[in-house]
Amino acid sequence: MPPEAEGLHPVGDRPAFEAALGLPGLAAFAVASDDHTSRSFLEAVLRLRGRVDGVRWHQLQDLEVARMLGVEQPPGLVLFREGVGLYAERFTAGEVVLEALLRRAASLDMGPVHREMEQARAAEASLAAHRVCPVARRGPMPR
Repeated sequence: MPPEAEGLHPVGDRPAFEAALGLPGLAAFAVASDDHTSRSFLEAVLRLRGRVDGVRWHQLQDLEVARMLGVEQPPGLVLFREGVGLYAERFTAGEVVLEALLRRAASLDMGPVHREMEQARAAEASLAAHRVCPVARRGPMPR
């Protein structure tokens, strides 16, 4: 179990993770283990808390959920905004890069992102309709 960073809301399982996604703003999840690199990452996170508006910090303690999201090895960072995954990777860059990434994610205009996602869903649904056997689309065989 990774060390708990004071001041970060601990998220210990998938239901808690999903509940955190439903809150407004930018959800930032720190993934850490008990090693020097992870401790340095958590220290940077704690220094940045409050410097970027609209960021809700959590510590994702379930490493299986982290792996499901794409963070294979701590330290890692997962960012979600309005239910959309913006970033999920191992994070070893410094504090300056972390702050820049958070500011960019917090200020991102989500309107075009949601429109692009809806267009992709519609295209996928249309493609799925064409994959059906032509006989099945036309109904029963005539007698």
